[in-house]
Amino acid sequence: MSRLPVLLALAGSALLLGAAAPASDAPKPARSACFLSTDWQGWKPSADSRTIYIHVNVRDYYRLDLSSACTRLQDPTAHLVTHSQSPWICNAIDLDLKVADENGFAIPCIVRKITPMTRAEVDALPKKQRP
Repeated sequence: MSRLPVLLALAGSALLLGAAAPASDAPKPARSACFLSTDWQGWKPSADSRTIYIHVNVRDYYRLDLSSACTRLQDPTAHLVTHSQSPWICNAIDLDLKVADENGFAIPCIVRKITPMTRAEVDALPKKQRP
């Protein structure tokens, strides 16, 4: 008598039992990086001007990593000029970002990556960098 059918049956049972494992063992998906541009509340630059921290809605925060330093961000009169093709911002490509001074002269700051921040990450920021 061949053992192959028995081994195949046992392997199939193990696969079925593994598939029925509780969903709590599976990793939770990352929070979406999408937000409405109209919900943007405020922003602060990092000390090295390569990152912008933004506050969206009541309790959401995001980190915008820039492709290079945007030193104008440190100017106390600087303000952000944003354009997007859609009201939703989900990826770096969705955001056309410029930093303007008090005279309105704007320079582009290219966003490389948008990352949602946890409350712990926001709390760990120095007070001057919290949006």
